[in-house]
Amino acid sequence: MAPSSTDRVLELRSDVLDHLRRGDLRSVVVQNVDLAGSDFSGAHLDDFKFKQVGLVSVPFSNATLSAASFQSCGLRSTRFHAARLTTVTLFGSELIEAGFKDALVDRCRFYDSRMSNACFAGARIVSSKFQSIEGFRVDFSRSMMLHCEFHDVQMGNAILSNSLFRDAVLIDVDLQGANLYGADFSNALLVRVDLRDANLMGARFDGARVVAGRFDRADIDEAQRRMLER
Repeated sequence: MAPSSTDRVLELRSDVLDHLRRGDLRSVVVQNVDLAGSDFSGAHLDDFKFKQVGLVSVPFSNATLSAASFQSCGLRSTRFHAARLTTVTLFGSELIEAGFKDALVDRCRFYDSRMSNACFAGARIVSSKFQSIEGFRVDFSRSMMLHCEFHDVQMGNAILSNSLFRDAVLIDVDLQGANLYGADFSNALLVRVDLRDANLMGARFDGARVVAGRFDRADIDEAQRRMLER
């Protein structure tokens, strides 16, 4: 997407850091720059775009991000702990080992991104979509997830194998067709969660509670299915 005529385009690290110091990051496009080593903790970023930006291990802890986008960015081990993300889009970016611990993730979109070992522990995730992601062992422990969707239009199922949902609350979450092989739902609460056609082989549901769940055609041990459908 090309910048609009009103966007300010920043391509020098010094210019970006100068705007950050002045708290002037509204309607800004940052592109083709490496910002590793910078610190966006507590920053307010509204209506901004990062395109092909290196942000490896950069902290955004306690930051507020609104109407923002990250396109083809390097976000490996980037930390969004306790941040507030509203209508943020992350497209074609590397989010391996990224941290969203205790963050608010509201109406966000994760598209075509690698997210293995990312951490959303304790996060509140609302009306967000995870589409065409690679999410091996993503940690959603203790998170609250409301009205969320996981899909993969390319491969037919979201990849969430060995992911952790321990002590999480999932309400109206669409995991239809997801690859949840070896996932851990121990002590989780699942309300109206759609797990039709999902791969649940090796998944753990010890102490989990399921209310009005859907498991049609799910690949799951029959004894476990009967327990979950009680």
